[in-house]
Amino acid sequence: MSGEDVGDLKRVDKETEKGIDELLESGSDEETDQEKGVRAGEGENLEKGGEEGGNPGQGGEGDAAAAPGEEEGRPTRDANKPKGLPRFIAANPPNALERKLQVCCIRCRLIKTKAQFYEVGCENCPSLIPKGSQEEVEEYTSKKFDGIISVVDPDDSWARKWVRLNKQIVPGVYAMRCREFLRQ
Repeated sequence: MSGEDVGDLKRVDKETEKGIDELLESGSDEETDQEKGVRAGEGENLEKGGEEGGNPGQGGEGDAAAAPGEEEGRPTRDANKPKGLPRFIAANPPNALERKLQVCCIRCRLIKTKAQFYEVGCENCPSLIPKGSQEEVEEYTSKKFDGIISVVDPDDSWARKWVRLNKQIVPGVYAMRCREFLRQ
């Protein structure tokens, strides 16, 4: 009997594999059909809004302001973010990997190249180093800094707290310490 049980188990395993393969194939087909239906429904709503002159009840102008794919009543990711910063603002990292080409803002310690400060300015303190101002870039940046850290999420960053950076900074690359001070 033990030989038959082993043979039956092997046969069941093969049948189970076939069943799983069939389920996976049919499941992927159903998702594709559902996705097509959703896409077709979205296209119909857009067409109706355009043909009927944009009646608010028919999916015209009133629905145009809603983002596609968002459901009403569902909180967005940005609900917890501070209102002062735009959604995806971040400072570009230094585009030169050579240490001698990198400088940091003396006030907020953001690290970039001089060309990047000239082209974009300082995202944390735009009043100190505005975009396109070569004189301020020379005056308010320094090559004398120690250590580099990257801050991705300023709200939850223990490294930002340890180095004593402001909570309102943009994500970017920062110096741990700047050895120059702001001139009065």
